[in-house]
Amino acid sequence: MFPLFYRDRDSLLTPFYGYIDDDHFYSPLWVSEHDRETNEDFWCVPPLLSWGTSDRDEWTQRYLFGLCGREGKGSDTTSWLFPLYYSDKDRFVTPLYGQTAKSNWCVPLWYKDERKFVSLLWYWDWGDDSDTYVVPPLLSWVKSSSKGNKKMRFLLGLGGVNTTGDDEIDCSWAFPLYYNDDNSFVSLLFGHVKDAFTYVTPLFGVTHREHKKGGWLWPFFGWKSDDRMEDAEAMLDAPTLDPKLKLEKHVSEWNGKKHQWHTIKGVDSYVSDSSWRLSGLSTSDRTISWHASDDGKVVTAEDESDFGNFFAYTSEKSRTVKFDAKTREKLSDEENGESGIFCNFFWHSKHEASKGHEYDMKSILWRFWHYEKLNGDVTVDSFPFFTYDSKTNGYSKTSLLWRLFRNEYDPKEDKRKVDVLFVPVWR
Repeated sequence: MFPLFYRDRDSLLTPFYGYIDDDHFYSPLWVSEHDRETNEDFWCVPPLLSWGTSDRDEWTQRYLFGLCGREGKGSDTTSWLFPLYYSDKDRFVTPLYGQTAKSNWCVPLWYKDERKFVSLLWYWDWGDDSDTYVVPPLLSWVKSSSKGNKKMRFLLGLGGVNTTGDDEIDCSWAFPLYYNDDNSFVSLLFGHVKDAFTYVTPLFGVTHREHKKGGWLWPFFGWKSDDRMEDAEAMLDAPTLDPKLKLEKHVSEWNGKKHQWHTIKGVDSYVSDSSWRLSGLSTSDRTISWHASDDGKVVTAEDESDFGNFFAYTSEKSRTVKFDAKTREKLSDEENGESGIFCNFFWHSKHEASKGHEYDMKSILWRFWHYEKLNGDVTVDSFPFFTYDSKTNGYSKTSLLWRLFRNEYDPKEDKRKVDVLFVPVWR
C-alpha cells in the first residue's frame, strides 16, 4: 500500500522502518548492512551523523560527521577527536602537547627531536660536526665544533669569547669596554694593534705599520708618512725607468674578443703621506702611483698632492711622468698646480708646465691685481688703472688709466706710441 508499506516473504519496508532478509536493516535511528561476499558490515546512526564499517582486517568508526572517529587494521589503531587530539601508532597530537617516534613538544614550553631541544629558557642543537647552545632570555649562545673550538656570545654579541681546542682563549670582547686577541688589545683608555697603531685614550696615539709611521694628538694634529716616498720621488726624477720596475701581461676573453692589460711588478705601485691639523680644518695628502697602458707600451707615474681645506685655503699640485716601456726613456713630464684663499677670491694662482708649454697665473681680490705668463708672454693688470704687457717678440705696453699715460712699442711696425694726459706726445 504505497506509500505506507511494502512487504514480501523476505522484506518489510515502511517510511520509518524496514528490513531486507537478515543482512539489511533500515530505520530513522539505525541502519545496518552485511555483505556476505566480502564479509563487510556497515552501520549508521543518522541522527548522530555517525557511521562505521568493518571486515576481516579493517574497521572504521566516524562520529558527528567525522569530527570524532576511530579506525584500525590489525593491531594498529588510529583515533581522533577534533580539535582535542589525534593519535595513531607513531604519534599523539593535541593543541598543546604532541609526541611522535622521534619528537615531542608541549606548547609553549618545549620542543625536542633527534637533533635539537627548544624551550623558552634553553635551546640545544647537536650534530656530528658542531653543537649549539642558546639561552634566549640572555640573548646568548655557545657554538662548539667537533675539534673543540667554541664560540660564546653574550647579550646579542655585545660580549663574546672564542676558544681553541686546547681551551685557550683566541679572542674576547665586551662592547664598548674592550677587545682582545693574539695581535691586539683595544679599550676605551688604551689600545695596541700589532703592526698597526698604539694609543693612550683615543686622543693620542702613534701608527707603526710596515713602511708607515705616524701619530695623532686630537684635536690638534695627526700625520702618516711613508718611508718609500723618497725612493718614489727619485724614480720620478730619473731620466730613465727604474730597472726594478717590470710589467706583467694579463689576457682574458669576453664577448668573443681577447683583451689584455699590464700591471706593475718589482716596485710599490702606490705610496702616500697624509696629515691633518685642528681636527680637519687643514689637511695635507700626497700620493704617487704607477700604472701601465693596456698595450704595455707606456708606463705612467702620477704625483698628486693637496693642502688646506675647501673654503679657507687650498693648494693642489699634480705631476704626470710617462716612460717608454721598451726603451725605458722618459717621454714627458707635465706639472700642474693651483691654490686659492677663500674660494679663490682673495688669492688665486695656477701653474702648468710641460714640454713646449709653461703657464703661470696669479690674482688678488679676483681681478684687482692679475698676472699671467704664457711661454714668456707676460700680462699684468691692476684694476682699474694699470696694465702691463710684454711678449717674447719684443712687443710691450704700459698704461695708466687707459691713456693718462701710455707707452706702447710694436716691433712688427717698429713704432712706439706715447700718450700723456690723454694727449699723443710721440708717434
